[in-house]
Amino acid sequence: MRANLTQKEVMTMKKFRKLLLPAQGRRSSRRKFNETLLEKQREDVFILMHQQIGGTR
Repeated sequence: MRANLTQKEVMTMKKFRKLLLPAQGRRSSRRKFNETLLEKQREDVFILMHQQIGGTR
């Protein structure tokens, strides 16, 4: 890889990094984590999984 990058290449890499990597501290500005919803979905998946396993026996 070349050691000397052009200004355009550096700016392009910075844009890609900004798009692909999550920004630090960004999570705090989002909605709060919904633990109740996660637990409900976890229970739904657990029940469905056991129904599927029980049906294959």
